[in-house]
Amino acid sequence: MAEKLGLPITPFGGWLSTTTQNLAKQSDVELAIAMRAEVTDLSSVEHEGVRYYALPRRGLNRYDTSDSAADHVFSCFRPDLLHVEGTEMAYARRLLSRWSGPKVVSLQGVINGYRPYQFGRIESGEWVDCKSPGLLFTGLALWVNDRFRFRPRLAGERQTLAMASDILGRTLWDRAQASWLAPQANYHHCPRILREPFYQYKWTAERCEPFSIFVGNGASALKGAHFAVRALPLLQRHFPKVKLYIAGRDPFRLSRLSAQRAIGYSRYLTTLIRSQGVEAAVSFTGQLDAQAMADRMR
Repeated sequence: MAEKLGLPITPFGGWLSTTTQNLAKQSDVELAIAMRAEVTDLSSVEHEGVRYYALPRRGLNRYDTSDSAADHVFSCFRPDLLHVEGTEMAYARRLLSRWSGPKVVSLQGVINGYRPYQFGRIESGEWVDCKSPGLLFTGLALWVNDRFRFRPRLAGERQTLAMASDILGRTLWDRAQASWLAPQANYHHCPRILREPFYQYKWTAERCEPFSIFVGNGASALKGAHFAVRALPLLQRHFPKVKLYIAGRDPFRLSRLSAQRAIGYSRYLTTLIRSQGVEAAVSFTGQLDAQAMADRMR
């Protein structure tokens, strides 16, 4: 749909594509997908048997859409069931609030659940370093982001889950979050279907890179890449050739004017890599699509 609307294509949320393709092949299923997008007017595209709706933002909130846009989708498509993927986006609540039929919500990340781990257990004192005063601004920026962007979304997620009649989850943790935040909903165990490249490759000792470690995300403290960086000097005592690969853009190569490099988590990560003396042992892979991610894991 992004290609048809002239919008940027990203590799994120790819499991939804596989699920969509398989559902669309079922003869007894008629499928439409509505999403918030960077469009000025509500747009509709049909592709491979699926009707897609791109919903414009509501006011200044890029994560929300309007009542009229939601109502238009429901009046055009008239579904039997509304299935929401993820819990934290405002437009998901908008659609749920405008729909009176069965409401299914799939859990992805539950932000109320991982709130205690948002800073990846980085202690406040680690932001104060006389050799790197810029870290203090990084810590302050992350605190501001947490206080004014992350925390306000917690109540919205609770509202989303309170409207669900059914919850889909994959793990024991998912089930615990559903019991806590949506006790009124029926819970269903529903594993994900990954994208095709993840089923095409198989790991073998002969093809792997010896003494290599791969971390799938280095963009936020929540994902814990800093734990792997801290562990490297300990591993080097026994495995001098150890190499750590981190998925995502290389923060050392970001523009000096980039906020991510100047005051984001990337600033903390690069400072930590230097202080641990492991620059030669750490490599950033760049942003990976499904094929590249599967190949890197192999």
